[in-house]
Amino acid sequence: MKKLIVYLGCIGFVAGLVAFAPAAMAANVTVTVATGGGAVSADTVAGAWTTLGPIVITETAVGDITAGAGITVILTVPTGFEFNTVAPPDAVATGADITAITTPVGATATKLTLTFTAAAAVTMDTITIGGVTPIQIRPTAKNLPTGNIVRTLADGGTAVIAGLPKDSTVNLGTLTEVPGPITILSCISSGSAGAVWLRWTNPGGDPKTVYDVRTSLAAINAGNYATATAFTQTWPVVTEGNVSQQLVNALTPNNIYHFAMKSNSANGLSAISTGTVYCTAPTAYPGNASDTTAPTSTITSPTYGLTILVNQSYTVKGTAMDTGGSSVQKLEISLDDGVTWSTAVITDVSGDNSLWEYAWSNLAVGEYVLKTKATDWCNNVETPGIGITVTVATELPTTTTPPTTTPPTVTPPTEKPITEMTVPELRTKIAEIQQQIIDLLFQFIQILQDQLAQL
Repeated sequence: MKKLIVYLGCIGFVAGLVAFAPAAMAANVTVTVATGGGAVSADTVAGAWTTLGPIVITETAVGDITAGAGITVILTVPTGFEFNTVAPPDAVATGADITAITTPVGATATKLTLTFTAAAAVTMDTITIGGVTPIQIRPTAKNLPTGNIVRTLADGGTAVIAGLPKDSTVNLGTLTEVPGPITILSCISSGSAGAVWLRWTNPGGDPKTVYDVRTSLAAINAGNYATATAFTQTWPVVTEGNVSQQLVNALTPNNIYHFAMKSNSANGLSAISTGTVYCTAPTAYPGNASDTTAPTSTITSPTYGLTILVNQSYTVKGTAMDTGGSSVQKLEISLDDGVTWSTAVITDVSGDNSLWEYAWSNLAVGEYVLKTKATDWCNNVETPGIGITVTVATELPTTTTPPTTTPPTVTPPTEKPITEMTVPELRTKIAEIQQQIIDLLFQFIQILQDQLAQL
């Protein structure tokens, strides 16, 4: 009888403990952070969105998420980045405690607001943000420090979640900006045995620290970039938008080499350079190992004597050629007969030939003499020619016939007979004749285009 009384007393004690114990012992939720933000290109400022993996909040004990109606979790993006508000991410909950959840989540440029209702704790629940419609971000500026998506003390929402406090300590996704990929990469024969010039336009995302250059006898892509041969160099880093050209040597002559590049910053490497680039490593030949020949240039649009409307913008276009082997480094244009000069933009390079453009804006009435001069990578500078004359007026001529003004006659300098020219001089002469033919064709096409435009 005594044993029975003791046994019943123990049962009653245990039952009393259960009755007065909490419904659940809360632990900390586990957070699966958003992935995919470790190499956001600086060239996507106000451009393409970077897609992140989902953020998952998982209870590890019943009651990690305190019950409440219409409670919120607000996530803040790092300074300098923004969320995609046009296509905000979806939100999904699993488990019995979360009885309602708003999807898609509320989105501003800097914050995502998750709204849900949690009932009394019965099950362990999971919340997924961006599982179907993903979270998307992009930078709003360049040269950003690395930062995390967090829940802040000032504006973290009303939900009480064990392990996800409103104090910015829990990282829900790291965002790192890296330089954009190198663009307009090309290679040009140098005229020296086993050496080629690499030329490229520098990407956004300064300050960059070094370049990473790879060569291979096969095509290089993102998958095999790391296994391609690294070319050791100490090339100076150039600011965004400027063109660089550097020599890659120690190549085997007559082999076809493929090239690819990345630029590096404190935040890491950029994506691989765009396009497929390859050329043959040359065998040296006399007369071109050292470039002493100045490049040449011409204006293809506008043509001589053209009338342009006042207060308009006009794109001046032309070509440039360098037969000395180092290629065209820059093209300068003067609108005032050579008094002042501005740098044009080289838009395409193919071997020794380059295309360039210059945006001429705020045109005022008057007569203008346009001249150009090209500089190659050995700093040989073209002597400007007589240029072309154009008129800016308040109205175009009524006739559809192109102006018949003839450029002033220039007496050509005395030239050696062909039979007395050296091999290098003959090569230069042939290149000059080729360029003149190209220029005439461009001018003929432009005249036809101008006539058609006025019909």
